[in-house]
Amino acid sequence: SIDGIKMESDTDNYHLHINAGKAEFLLLGLNPNGFPHIEAEGETERVEEIDTEMLYKIFSTNKFACSREPTRPALQGINVIFERNQISAFASDGKVLSCIECNIDRDKDDDYNVIYPTDLYTMFSPNIYLGAKVKDINYKNCVVIKGDSASITSKVVDGNYPNVKAVIPNTDDFKTFIVDSKVFDEKCKLSSVFSTESNKTLSIKFINHATEFLTTTEQNGTYKDSIENDIEIPEGGEVELRFTVNYLSNIIHGALNDSDKLNIMFKSGTVPIVFYDNSTAGTLKKIILMPLRPTKPAEEQKKG
Repeated sequence: SIDGIKMESDTDNYHLHINAGKAEFLLLGLNPNGFPHIEAEGETERVEEIDTEMLYKIFSTNKFACSREPTRPALQGINVIFERNQISAFASDGKVLSCIECNIDRDKDDDYNVIYPTDLYTMFSPNIYLGAKVKDINYKNCVVIKGDSASITSKVVDGNYPNVKAVIPNTDDFKTFIVDSKVFDEKCKLSSVFSTESNKTLSIKFINHATEFLTTTEQNGTYKDSIENDIEIPEGGEVELRFTVNYLSNIIHGALNDSDKLNIMFKSGTVPIVFYDNSTAGTLKKIILMPLRPTKPAEEQKKG
């Protein structure tokens, strides 16, 4: 009881009863086991010093690709790997893979990885963190990010992240299509106008020195456009890539939103496509997206 205010907690269901004169309140609490347990400072597993602008870039690049499936908790987070001279971060929902590699000066020889929850991204305040150095203090079950005037404590995602590096294709024999990001974004927006809930597919076909864009639905009609490129495609060797237009928009506005040029590396319509950006010194962004399976011609579908 404090100055006429009586508070009584119910430890069974975590309710708090408050009585103040004629007023009575019942507040619903949360199970304290849901909060990270902070050990003593000397029990930390490791301390990593990270430039917050880099940490912010890692989250802003990868968060769009995180899974929203509760049955796959590891994929709901961003897997960050600390290596000798590099930080690599991955996020994937099983259909798209986003990764960013940043060069750093790290004086530790051991590799270490942690899965950060994406909620950490929403907690960043540029006024507090950007432009400063923070210490990323990893405990057994949580992480504490300390800035000059504030700190964030969060649970880390428990589980093992899959070996996503294994699905990144070797692009030595891929062709590279370089296009203005605004132009490509415009094509995606026009495509989305003609798409429907049941068909959000954008077809991108590479022919000799040209790239064709096509979306067609029975309800909304057809959108068709093309732009020139400098890629030599032999006659009969056209490459058609089919995507859900929402994924392309997320790549442009999410992972590569600060890139003027969009680099698309491709080989065929059945091999993962690589979107990449290395315009920032010491940083490489890659987004791996598997194209949709090509549709069968109408005649073949009738036979099937």
